[in-house]
Amino acid sequence: MKLIIEATGEEILLGHHTVQAVAGPYRGTWWRIDDVVMGDAGYRVNASRKHPIGRHRIIVPPHVFGLIIEEAQRLVRRVLTWLRGCLSELNTGLIMGAIALIPLAFFEQAHGAETVAPLIEWIREMR
Repeated sequence: MKLIIEATGEEILLGHHTVQAVAGPYRGTWWRIDDVVMGDAGYRVNASRKHPIGRHRIIVPPHVFGLIIEEAQRLVRRVLTWLRGCLSELNTGLIMGAIALIPLAFFEQAHGAETVAPLIEWIREMR
C-alpha cells in the first residue's frame, strides 16, 4: 500500500514524513502520518504531532491531508489467495474422486465379475 500526495505525486513513508492538512479543522497544521487502517467507512489515517503535554493523535480520512492510497499489493494478495483456494478445492476434489474409486473397484469386482464371465464365455463360443 502506498500513500501519495495528490497534488505533487510524492510518496509518503509512514512515520518519516510530515504532511500539512489541507481540509477540515486541522487545515494548515503539520502532522506525521503514523499508520493507515481499514475501517467500515474506508481507509483512515492515524496522524500525530508534538504537543506540550505529549503527542496529539488524530484519526481522519486521507483526503484531510490530500492523500491517495494505492493498494496494488492488496489486489495481488487477493488474487493469489483466490487462486490458492481454487487449487485447494481442485486438489480436494481429485483426492476425494480417487478415494471414491476404491469402493467402486470392489463393487465392480464383486458384482461385475458374475455378469461379465458368462458374457466372455458366450463371445468365445461365437467364434
